[in-house]
Order: sequence, then C-alpha cells, then structure tokens
Amino acid sequence: QFTNSEICVLKPLLESYPHFCPYEVLLANFNSGNVTEQAVDRCRERLQEAQEAGDWDQEMRPVRNVLSRTRLKMQTFGIDIFSILETGYVLMFQSRRRQQREA
Repeated sequence: QFTNSEICVLKPLLESYPHFCPYEVLLANFNSGNVTEQAVDRCRERLQEAQEAGDWDQEMRPVRNVLSRTRLKMQTFGIDIFSILETGYVLMFQSRRRQQREA
C-alpha cells in the first residue's frame, strides 16, 4: 500500500510516462496535492536558488526519500524509477531477467 506522500510523487511520474518528470514538478506535487503552473514555477525558482546556494540536495532530500520507498514498491510491478542527472525522474519497465533476479 502506498502512503499519501508516495502517491504524491508517483502520480506525476505516471502522468509524465513515458517521458521524464522534472524535479520541480515532483517537488510541487510533494508539497501540495493540488498543483498549479504557479506552484511548479515557484518550485523551479526554489530549486534554482538552492542550486546557487549549494543547498539543492537538502531541498530535494525529502522527495528523494519518498521516491526511494516508492521505487521499492513499484518493483513489485516490474517498474523502476530512474534518476536523470540534473533533469528529473522517469519510470521504466524492468527487464525480465532483472525481475527474475530480484524475485
């Protein structure tokens, strides 16, 4: 069963599939269930400011923690969540061989 936080980060990943979901969209969804373009813009600005201040990891840590738990649960369905450097995250189906190894 998924927690509310996990659903908040999983929903935009599913909506973006098969494309990636940008960090700012994940952060906006994590912070608020009802996401607007303005909220995404604010999160984009926050992340840019955090990047400049060297606090990007700290800003994204709660989202990454939830994504880590969500990733484990999604593996049950043969789906993994991959990070794309300086871009966001993407859902990908696991290969059959990998699914068998992890089973």
